[in-house]
Amino acid sequence: MYCRKCGGELPVGTRHCIHCGALQENVYAGADEMRQNSFGRPASASPRSAADRKRAPLPPEPRTGSAHHASAPYRMPSSEPAIGGVQYQDYDHAPSSAETQDAFSFAPYSHTDYQSGRPRYTRGPSRRGNNVGIKVLIIAVSVIIVVAAVVLYFVLRPKDADETLPEYTGTDVPDVTGGDHLDYISEMMVALQDGNKEKAVDIFQEHIVGNEDLEQQAQGEYRNWLAKLKENFEKELVSYEEARSRLSAAEHLALDSAAFKTTRDYIESLQRARETMKAAASASNQGDFLSAMAGYREVINAGQFFEYEAAKGLENSIDMYRTQVVKAVDEQVKAGNLDQAQKLLQEGLSNLPEDKTLLETMSKLQKPQPSSTPAIEVEREAWKEAYIKQLKSDAGKITKVSEQFKGSAIGSGEKVVAIADICGDETPELIYVMFEDYTYKAIVWGYDNGLIPLLKGVEVGVFPASGCVGIAGLKDGQLLIMHEFLIESFGRYTQRFEYSKGKLKLAESLEHLEEYFDDDSEEITFYRNDEEVNADDYTARLDSLIADIKSPLIAFADYSDAQNKVFKNFVGKRAMTYKEAVAFLSK
Repeated sequence: MYCRKCGGELPVGTRHCIHCGALQENVYAGADEMRQNSFGRPASASPRSAADRKRAPLPPEPRTGSAHHASAPYRMPSSEPAIGGVQYQDYDHAPSSAETQDAFSFAPYSHTDYQSGRPRYTRGPSRRGNNVGIKVLIIAVSVIIVVAAVVLYFVLRPKDADETLPEYTGTDVPDVTGGDHLDYISEMMVALQDGNKEKAVDIFQEHIVGNEDLEQQAQGEYRNWLAKLKENFEKELVSYEEARSRLSAAEHLALDSAAFKTTRDYIESLQRARETMKAAASASNQGDFLSAMAGYREVINAGQFFEYEAAKGLENSIDMYRTQVVKAVDEQVKAGNLDQAQKLLQEGLSNLPEDKTLLETMSKLQKPQPSSTPAIEVEREAWKEAYIKQLKSDAGKITKVSEQFKGSAIGSGEKVVAIADICGDETPELIYVMFEDYTYKAIVWGYDNGLIPLLKGVEVGVFPASGCVGIAGLKDGQLLIMHEFLIESFGRYTQRFEYSKGKLKLAESLEHLEEYFDDDSEEITFYRNDEEVNADDYTARLDSLIADIKSPLIAFADYSDAQNKVFKNFVGKRAMTYKEAVAFLSK
């Protein structure tokens, strides 16, 4: 027996609970009365024996916090068959331990309202279990979608997709045969660039030949490579030896033989022209003007490269050769060796058959020489009068130079006139500097039965630039003019003129330029005949020209600088002021 209130176990027939003191009477009376009302028969009519109806102690009901559960005993359903089709329950029958275990195994968390017979609360499945199931389902669906997409791609893609080559860009070429990604064309072109013909040919034959798309792309790259090689050789970024090595490798590829031949012929022709021009210039510098003339003519006749430079070089070589011949003839005439003089002239005419100067010289040698010199005296008087007249016509322009360069640090800014024989014809030339249109200009006049403008207005400075001017006669009928300026940048210009066909013509030029920038940086460049040279070559050539000065004429500088020491070489005794020059010619 158990207490109706606290559930504690009590002896049978106890009226008050020994644990909590609650009244226990009429415990079974209500049960018997309920059973009789439910089935319409007294309790004694039960077919069970008295032993069967003997009460067994009920286990205490677990507390759930409900007052109803505390006052009502736990009842198990009966296993007896239904009477009249109605299942009944024996509330006097206490469940055995096995029955209790079976009941809890069937519904471990069920609670029943014993007055109505309906379940009060049943705990459902775990929510955590439900969430795991949903996640598994989502993952499975995602995997199915991805697999389906991959399958559709391979089923629906175009049949010729594997046969399509993307356009070659010069960096990547796919291997359409499958396997590793190999850039065969690029590897072949690198081998050509390195001059490795064996590797280039191997790659071409093993991986490109037979694949129409790759052959087409390789041919395009091959043409581009030839064009780039040609361009780099033109710019002298690739030497002749390097070009030949690369062409030797490219020759063994059966790609575009016409483009290869065109490129090879172009490089060979350009190299020949370069070598010929270099040899001609070297011969000219050594005084072998005939060899120089032959080299320049060869370049001109080829008509492909350096035509302008070769024509200019040929003209200079002819002028120098002519001067050389005339000088040698004059020396023989002065020595009384007329036969030797004529022989030298004939040799000169064999090389320059239509040269007017040589023909005129030959004509003079064949004429009888005058026994006296009165005509020469008259001629000399004539050139003096002509020079005086010319000086007076430019008097204002000459004196303006003197006004600008008074008190110059080197030479004399007032002595800007000189009279000296530059051309070697025994008649002196009139040389002076004048100022016209904000520009300083060098003028040279000659005389041959009248004034001859040998050099008309060579620029030697611009106002208001500070500067230096130097003019001197060189050997073999040449004139050297140098000037420099300094404003925001520095520049020095040196020009060598040669007497030819009644004119002083520019034969050589040197330039030294220094540019200054706002960030305090500077750029220094040197040029010879408009081609850039290094500082050593420039300095060596300038020193050579200074050493060839035969007649220092005019020099003046309006500022003192260490670099201006070169102008001291131009200071000579022949320089005069305007008035001094007029007085000299008037004697």
